[in-house]
Amino acid sequence: VTNVPRQFNITLLKDSYNPCAVYSAMGIGEPPIVLAHTVALAIRETIKAYRKDINQNDYFQLNYPVTPDKIRALCPK
Repeated sequence: VTNVPRQFNITLLKDSYNPCAVYSAMGIGEPPIVLAHTVALAIRETIKAYRKDINQNDYFQLNYPVTPDKIRALCPK
């Protein structure tokens, strides 16, 4: 954040061609989905570690969307 300029102006070149550019939906939309999935996997591993600490090593299922209520339900006291 400290090296981002206060004013950042860009323009697109008209009729330009870039053979290395990614224009498909897969290249543009996939990274956010994959990153969001890694957060859910990290939460699942955290729940698994907590349940192991309280000696409750049974199977559990974490369905999407992962909400605080679902996390609380899987972490008994």
